[in-house]
Amino acid sequence: GKKVYDPRLEVTAGGTAGASPTNSSYIAYTKNPALCVCDYLMNSSFGLGVAAAKIDWAAIITAADGCDVSVSVPGGTEARFECNGVLFGTDPHRKNITKLLSGMNGNLVYSNGKYVVHAGIHEAATETLTEDDLTGAITVKTSIERSARFNTVKGLFIDPSTSMWPSASKAISRKL
Repeated sequence: GKKVYDPRLEVTAGGTAGASPTNSSYIAYTKNPALCVCDYLMNSSFGLGVAAAKIDWAAIITAADGCDVSVSVPGGTEARFECNGVLFGTDPHRKNITKLLSGMNGNLVYSNGKYVVHAGIHEAATETLTEDDLTGAITVKTSIERSARFNTVKGLFIDPSTSMWPSASKAISRKL
């Protein structure tokens, strides 16, 4: 395992003024995949070496909390998502990040200059759409237009003069 930074323990997630989180009180061993993805992003030795200021800490905290929710399993409870695996330094960063994200059915997005981590959990909507947001009337298509359809008819012609079956016959097809 590896000790990683947990922003949920610190008053200012990500360190003061976006500085790299180095306070040992907030670094501990964890199986939380959201925290492991964050560590991989910031680690300059084998990860991407991303600055702490380029990480969306609110998203990391939401994902980490979602991963730590206790769920019932036969024989007790356990965390919803855990990260237990091996990463290889010879693998591309994309492959390693994909491995970490698979531990929480999550994804990583780079948006507005920040890395945003989402776990495979329900997150409440942050926007509400109304009719004022529409540019026109709503239309519903129940079928594909005839010009966009594509059908093929295939037949098998058996030549009676050869008295042979499919190996000597000719296949024909026609586009409708």
